[in-house]
Amino acid sequence: MLSSEPGYTQCAGTIGDFDIWLYGSDKHPGMYELYITPYQVDAGDIASITVANASLAYKQLIPQVVLNPDQTIYAGLLSEQEVENYNIVAITPYDPTTNFANQVSEKDAFCEYNLPAALAGYEQ
Repeated sequence: MLSSEPGYTQCAGTIGDFDIWLYGSDKHPGMYELYITPYQVDAGDIASITVANASLAYKQLIPQVVLNPDQTIYAGLLSEQEVENYNIVAITPYDPTTNFANQVSEKDAFCEYNLPAALAGYEQ
């Protein structure tokens, strides 16, 4: 079982720099809440937030969100299996004409985190 203690990583990309937090959910036992705080971003950029892995499996969490420095974004709930499966948070420009797997963008941030390993060994 993963921890209810927070997992944390920092990430830098061409769309901006981000803090990424994963917390065990108090309201939804066995689930994890993903939060992203942008900093050093172009205020007003519109982005999508997706979790993914190297096998190109992905789950879109937020199709469209406005990025503003120091404004924390609640990205959504993930199950323990999803946390173990998806080790990349992808922040890409909002593009309604394509899906994540086919998107080619000049600005992005692919934030690899090893939260399952960081959280392993804790009891919830």
